[in-house]
Amino acid sequence: MNSRYSLFTFFAVLLTIMTSCLSSEEQEVQLYNDAAITTFQIGNLKRTVYSKTSAGKDTSTVSTTSYNTYTFTIDHNRGLIYNLDSLPTNVSLEKTLPTVYTMNSGYVYLKNVDNDSLTILSTDSVDLSKPRVLRCYANDGSWYRDYTVEVRVHKEAKDSVYWQEKPVQETFSTLSGLRMFSFKDMVVTYGYKDGECKAFSTVNTDGNNWNEMKLPASTSYSFANNGNRLFVLTNEPAVYSSDNGENWTREGNGENISTLLGASRSELYALSSDHKLMKSVNNGGTWEEEYTGNDTEFLPSSEVSILSIPSKTNSDMDKVVMIGNRDVETDIYAVVWTKVADSNNPNNSQTWMYQPFNSHTWHRAPSLHALSVIYYEDRLILIGGKGKNGNGKDPFAAPLVSEDYGLNWYEDERYYYPSTFYSNYDNFAMTADTNNRIWMVCGGTGQVWRGYLSQLTWE
Repeated sequence: MNSRYSLFTFFAVLLTIMTSCLSSEEQEVQLYNDAAITTFQIGNLKRTVYSKTSAGKDTSTVSTTSYNTYTFTIDHNRGLIYNLDSLPTNVSLEKTLPTVYTMNSGYVYLKNVDNDSLTILSTDSVDLSKPRVLRCYANDGSWYRDYTVEVRVHKEAKDSVYWQEKPVQETFSTLSGLRMFSFKDMVVTYGYKDGECKAFSTVNTDGNNWNEMKLPASTSYSFANNGNRLFVLTNEPAVYSSDNGENWTREGNGENISTLLGASRSELYALSSDHKLMKSVNNGGTWEEEYTGNDTEFLPSSEVSILSIPSKTNSDMDKVVMIGNRDVETDIYAVVWTKVADSNNPNNSQTWMYQPFNSHTWHRAPSLHALSVIYYEDRLILIGGKGKNGNGKDPFAAPLVSEDYGLNWYEDERYYYPSTFYSNYDNFAMTADTNNRIWMVCGGTGQVWRGYLSQLTWE
């Protein structure tokens, strides 16, 4: 019922009824002069979910879901009622049926949006799409307390990736062999032009402005970083390190090292010129061969990504995953290696293990041009261009995710490409920064994209 009540009439009728009951039944009715809302809940609401059909067309569905498990905070001092945990995006609040409990059977009215008139809160729906005022009267009518109700709703879907296009970087469109990595508060893109390595950085909160980095030598072959220091292999050959990407220290001569692959917190990894897996525990000062048993032939040689993932059960341990392509014409799948590294005592680190095809790895990662892998949302995400060696994979097919350190890969509809994304099929790079954002750069076009999964970074 939505008819407006005169408060004076309402309480006069109430007292008359109570007096009548007292005369006929000789019972004492206790009235109270305190007013407070003690509980506020919402029930069933409609939500629109947007998706795409198998043909790629936009579509939507509307469903009704109960949200009575969401807790609302009642701040009596400031007269506020609100939910700390926001409702999912696209929830409709225009027709809400709230449940309100009061102290000592007080009465609750809804204040009109346009004026100060009041309507008793009943079983009719209420528009809570904007803040509304509830007035709670003591059951003796002597005084009241006002509460402003704000039902908070996320502006973005919890389970979707959102992409923001940054200004096109013409310089990136001219580079070959694009790669990306995140270092502290920086995002770095590098590639090659006329035999020289060019590297550019931006602050991870920006992406509009990129500055060319000053490298220790014009011909630098590869980079790696362990989160605290950045490493580069030059053509001297030598390994240099820096804690800011500007000032460089020569660590070792890098003899017999052909490319840096990556790093854990305690170890730096590289390939030797005779294709052996090497390790350094002193920032590239000296190197030793890693044990790979009889599986050395399965080491990757191109588009290699190394992900160091801190253990959730032992703060000293890192799970290290290496994934990349072999330069073998018959390979239609990427190769995966794993190890456990001890960041406190490298001598306790385990050896690398090749993960071959078996009954536990039916869904292997395809071999792709410009293969890029990142660690994001407690899983690995893989993106790449055209399939290699006739494996039939289209350029930039659906991104793949792995929850078992690269053994099996599946599509995840939450991850997708921006609608205007375009890159050369063999020149692309991706990374994830320390703010839980995904970055992509596109060869040939110079496009730069920054995205995020909303449940990790709400905006």
